[in-house]
Amino acid sequence: MKTKKTTSKFVSVLSAVLAFAMLSTTVFASGVLAGLTENDYTVEVTNHGNVIDFANKPFVQNGEVYFPLRETLEKTGFMDNEYNYLRWNDGEIQIFITPVVPDVDYYVVHKSLFNIRINEKKFEYITVIKDFEVLSNKYYTLHSPPIIKDSVAYIPYELIDLISNRNYNKGGLAYTVFDKYGTDRTAYILKNMSRGLCDNEAQLLSPNFENERDLCYDVPVKFFDLFQKGNINSMKAYCTPAFAESELSDKTVLGYTSGNLESVYSIYLFGDGKYRTTFSFRPDANDINNRVVFTATLSIQKDGSALIENIEYTSQDYFDSIF
Repeated sequence: MKTKKTTSKFVSVLSAVLAFAMLSTTVFASGVLAGLTENDYTVEVTNHGNVIDFANKPFVQNGEVYFPLRETLEKTGFMDNEYNYLRWNDGEIQIFITPVVPDVDYYVVHKSLFNIRINEKKFEYITVIKDFEVLSNKYYTLHSPPIIKDSVAYIPYELIDLISNRNYNKGGLAYTVFDKYGTDRTAYILKNMSRGLCDNEAQLLSPNFENERDLCYDVPVKFFDLFQKGNINSMKAYCTPAFAESELSDKTVLGYTSGNLESVYSIYLFGDGKYRTTFSFRPDANDINNRVVFTATLSIQKDGSALIENIEYTSQDYFDSIF
């Protein structure tokens, strides 16, 4: 009995040690996958190749790279335009931006107005012309919200890219992430991001990004061209064998036997190296009110081709964010 009791204590202690070790490993692993914290990385930002020296340093949090909003816009020349402005009102941020179009009257240029709130992922994007005549009004949803850190407003690169690179700066704003040993860890950070990568990020992860993106546009178009003709069997050439076997064997695509491609809305490379392409089609060309939105996941093969490996209905939240 004495020997049995001693053994039980030993096993209990050993189990506790192993459990603690496993828990520590799990916590550490989850921290790694979350991109660690701003204390583990240094973010170097360039504007058209020139390094920007920030007083309020960009940082990594929860796998996202954050930029100081006002300082970024100032140091990229955004605030040099007399028509542009950045306004703050108790957590609400309004940014007005005019793209630079040479030899074109300011009043006929389409301008952008962003309404953003701290700690909220959803924001409003308005396109205006002339005397603030609204041409379009859309809501988008970010993967990470704007935040306040040390009394400074920071926004995720996903949003700074939309505001600056796409609308004003022609893709000139980019970043590199270094760990505390000075090693470039940008690709590592990108591979752990859950959102679609911005163009500058995608090019870092895939040197052949532009060609791959073209492929990921062409493949669904050809796929739906055959779908429109009801030629399900030939559609298998644009799919992985596993997808063709599981989803096309009944001669339908998610229950539909044919449909007319209407539009491709977005093509993003994700950190897992796969592309998501969102598109819509009409099951009945004569029924303009019946539109189905799908997202196809495409993987690049060893021979450089792109194949559809999954198609699913697009959620309403994502559908709302892209219109």
